[in-house]
Amino acid sequence: MQKRGMNQTQAARELSITKQAFSQYLREKATPQGDILARACAKWGITLRYRDAEFTRGAFGSAEARAASDVLQLDLFREPQVFENQHLVLTVARSHKLTLQLTIKMKQMTPTVRTRSLRKSS
Repeated sequence: MQKRGMNQTQAARELSITKQAFSQYLREKATPQGDILARACAKWGITLRYRDAEFTRGAFGSAEARAASDVLQLDLFREPQVFENQHLVLTVARSHKLTLQLTIKMKQMTPTVRTRSLRKSS
C-alpha cells in the first residue's frame, strides 16, 4: 500500500469496501471474501500465497460466472425434490431463501405372516 503511495482510506475506496473493513483485514480480525481478493489482485497485480499455492485474479473466477452459478443453484430446489426407494422417502424443499428442509420418512415393512400347521403326532 505504501509502495503505491496510498493510505488505507484510498485502498479501501479502490476495492469498494469500507475503511473499517480494510483495517480489519490488515489486522487479521476478518477475512476478505473472494470477490474482494480478486479485485485486489486485478487492481494491484498481486499474487496471494497460501500453503505453497499461489492465487492470482483468475483463481477467483469472474463475478458474472459466480452470479450465473448462484442463479442455477437457487433454481435447483424451486420445486420440492423427492427421492424414494423401497425403505425411504427423502424430500428436499426450500423453506426460506437460503434454507433447505430435508424430510426423511421410513416406510413400514409389512410383516410377513407365517402359518404353521400343527399336526398331532401319533
